[in-house]
Amino acid sequence: MVLAEAIRDLQTVRALDFLTPGEKEELQARTGHYLRKTAPSNFADVDAFETENYRRLNPSKKTAIFDGVRDMLRTYLPKQISWSKEEKASRKELYEEGIYKPEVLSPTADRIARFIVGMGGSLFILVPMYTMALRQSLTKNLVTTTVAVVLFALVCSIPLRLAADQTFSATVGYAAVLMVFVGLTSSPQQLSG
Repeated sequence: MVLAEAIRDLQTVRALDFLTPGEKEELQARTGHYLRKTAPSNFADVDAFETENYRRLNPSKKTAIFDGVRDMLRTYLPKQISWSKEEKASRKELYEEGIYKPEVLSPTADRIARFIVGMGGSLFILVPMYTMALRQSLTKNLVTTTVAVVLFALVCSIPLRLAADQTFSATVGYAAVLMVFVGLTSSPQQLSG
């Protein structure tokens, strides 16, 4: 029981945001001002403020967005691209080791994530549309729509990690768009017979 609480507490502390370098300096100045005798370290080569352990209890303005695409980029992009300037400064030791992932993606890496998601969305519309437009057949159109909708639902639920209601809404909307295309490209003889 105590171990479970300790693990939960550790996870809570690790989930807190790091202080920015400016906030660290302000904390150091306030601490030094109010605690003149106890603020300095007893060791000449140790500065208590040169650590990444200072956390912010209230949430910062930046919120991390977590999905499969961004998590993949946090893992596989070079650290020079994936780490933001603020996080490089506030978590200097972890950045220099090079084995840790950033908490929040840099603006450049976030743009890459948006581009990947945008291109994926475009491909999810264009590939079935071109497949159904070439050599039109009602059976082929319905099979193409079914396969595309199932793949779309898988992508929404697994790598993008959307909530169940968001996955349902997105999948129904996507299926509706494809079914409109099936209805527009199918001839009346195909629909009636």
